[in-house]
Amino acid sequence: MKHEPALVVMDIQEGFFGEKAKLPIHNEDKNSFLDDISELVGTWTKNGRDVIYVRTIYGKWSPLNFFTKSAVKAGTEGASLISSIYRKGFPVFDKNTPNIFTNPDFEKYLQETHHKEIVICGVFIEYCVSRAAFTARNKGYKVSVIKDLVGYRNKDRFVAILKKMEKAGITLNGKDKYKNL
Repeated sequence: MKHEPALVVMDIQEGFFGEKAKLPIHNEDKNSFLDDISELVGTWTKNGRDVIYVRTIYGKWSPLNFFTKSAVKAGTEGASLISSIYRKGFPVFDKNTPNIFTNPDFEKYLQETHHKEIVICGVFIEYCVSRAAFTARNKGYKVSVIKDLVGYRNKDRFVAILKKMEKAGITLNGKDKYKNL
């Protein structure tokens, strides 16, 4: 059985990217960010690889709405995945904390599909991306982060977190590594 990595696309939602984004990314290259992720997802799916979508949805009364300006509040447009990125037929796992591993169905899916390696892109490195990467690494998964396809709110924290990831044994690659799978 071939054990290919799964692409984990984190929190590419209207509340972070749409025209009415309440909590937008601060990347310098944000204009091409979604196009590049869409291209990556297209390449991944064309080659028969597994893409897993992660979506944050905070309940109506969640205190996390305060910190996220209700960007992904349940029942709002902001909680929706960006339609140009989402490919029907691939799994979507919801979370209501910054860590996807709090949803037991996520890890169950990784185990059932025999994924021992995950490649992460999405937002935000300061929160959900880093929590997923460090937790996966601690659970024994091989983890790669596509450093030019992760969004951030603070550039200095972005750089510091990348250094911590590298030190922890998380592989950091650029998007070009995945253009020709």
